[in-house]
Amino acid sequence: MDTKDTHQASAPQASQPPLVLLVEDDPALARILAERIQRDGHTVRVYPVVPTEPPVEGGETAAVEIHELKGPDATAQWRAPPRPADGLLAPRIYISARDDMHARLAAQRAGATRYLTQPVDLDRLMLQIDAHLLRAPERPYRVLLVADDATALAGYAAALTAQGMQVETLTDPYATHAAAVRLRPECLVLRRDMPACSGDEVAAVLRADARFQELPIVFLVRAEDPRPLPLLDGVGETCLPEAVAPMTLAATVTLRVRRARSLRRLNEDLRAALREGRMLRLALDVHNLVCITDASGVIAYVNDAFCRASGYKRRELLGQGFGLLKSGVHGVEFYAKLWQTLRQGEVWRGEFCNRRKDGSLYWVDTSIVPYQDDAGHPTRYLAVGTDVSRLKALEQALTSRQDSQPK
Repeated sequence: MDTKDTHQASAPQASQPPLVLLVEDDPALARILAERIQRDGHTVRVYPVVPTEPPVEGGETAAVEIHELKGPDATAQWRAPPRPADGLLAPRIYISARDDMHARLAAQRAGATRYLTQPVDLDRLMLQIDAHLLRAPERPYRVLLVADDATALAGYAAALTAQGMQVETLTDPYATHAAAVRLRPECLVLRRDMPACSGDEVAAVLRADARFQELPIVFLVRAEDPRPLPLLDGVGETCLPEAVAPMTLAATVTLRVRRARSLRRLNEDLRAALREGRMLRLALDVHNLVCITDASGVIAYVNDAFCRASGYKRRELLGQGFGLLKSGVHGVEFYAKLWQTLRQGEVWRGEFCNRRKDGSLYWVDTSIVPYQDDAGHPTRYLAVGTDVSRLKALEQALTSRQDSQPK
């Protein structure tokens, strides 16, 4: 008979601004760092040395610690005591004027999670702080625990619930898929050695469902189990001993869920960016002539409006130099100034007179944007323009009429 139990985290209390512990004995630098941290909505406590007792603000200990490494001997000058990196304690960001392996290794051994060099990039520092503060989730982690040992199951559940996670437990592995569909867990903790239905089989069944291909799975295995983890289609699995320490289990689940949430946010942002890009491209295609060339001016992309204006089919333009459209109206100096502007990484704006396939001329009000690599060298050019041939014809007719009138 299936045994199911749900362990719900207690209701969160009113949130307090995250507390940042700053250990810095240079008053000027400490003031600059503290002002920036406070401006971003965090509470900061500044100490010249590491306090003997951890500071408490609003009932919460520090969410992030920032320390500075000084002196030529990294190990001798390290002022914060080392501590085990169990993944749940407040992370430490170390700032140092040194950028060598010895200093970085000493920082790692002292429990550093991030290492920044001076002069401090304040924007980068705040990004690191904000990334660490994501450790406090906006909603509880949803975890599904499956093991046929009720006693061990209760211990695992207690360890995760104590960290604020929403946990559901099952002693019947055959109920795993139905529970996963209902709960939509963010992590599956699964005992591998179950006679009725092994953990490998349960994981394979879930991975065969597209809804759970990205579900993190933590296998609990016997210490003497020599088998490698199964090779499944998905994001990968983690292996822990059945006698795992509660904090280690909680830290492992925390790390896997945080990583999964981060990837999901990135994928959502990417999909949103792609949708926005498609909308912008549609708007450009409707109202503008669009052409992309490589660094030497060879056409790599044209839209339908560009093809209609030029009279060429797309296959006739791709791979051709832009000189195919030269009208002969513009002189050498015109093109020299254009290329000089683009090679300096600046946007060129002006009017082009091009020649259609049938030999007739047309005018385009154009903006050309250079795309550059990390070294500042142009790699391609995006030209966006509007056909202004009718406007130019009207201007020329008006000019001719004015010239023909008696003075």
